[in-house]
Amino acid sequence: ERPPDTAAAKKVTIRVERQASKKIAHGSGFSALKALGSLLAFFSRLEMFFVRLGVAWIVRDPIIILLMLLVLVVQPIVVGMLSVWRLGRRCLCDKQVQTRRGGVVCCKPMDSKALSCSGVLPRSSSL
Repeated sequence: ERPPDTAAAKKVTIRVERQASKKIAHGSGFSALKALGSLLAFFSRLEMFFVRLGVAWIVRDPIIILLMLLVLVVQPIVVGMLSVWRLGRRCLCDKQVQTRRGGVVCCKPMDSKALSCSGVLPRSSSL
C-alpha cells in the first residue's frame, strides 16, 4: 500500500522548510550567543585544569576573576590603540597623497569602507 498523496506532499514541504531554515541559520555572521558559549567553555576548561592540578578553590577563583578582569580591561585598550593607529596611518597616507598633488593636508576621518591607502587594513568587528 501507498500513503495518500497528501502525506507525501507534506513530507516534501517539511524537507524543503528544513533545508531553507538551515540555509538561513548557516548564513548568519557574528553570533553573540556563540561567543558567550565559547567564553563559558574556555572558563569551564580552565577551572577543570585547575581542579586536576589540585589547586584549592580559594586560589582558583581569584585567578579566574583576575583573568576575566584582565580581558575586560585589555580589550578596550587594544581596540582604542588600533583605532588611533588606523587614524594615524590614514592621515599619513592622505598626507603623502596631498604632498604629491601639492594640496593642503587635512586629517579628517574618511568613510571606513573607502580606504585611501592600500597598506591600511579594514576594520574588524569586536565584542
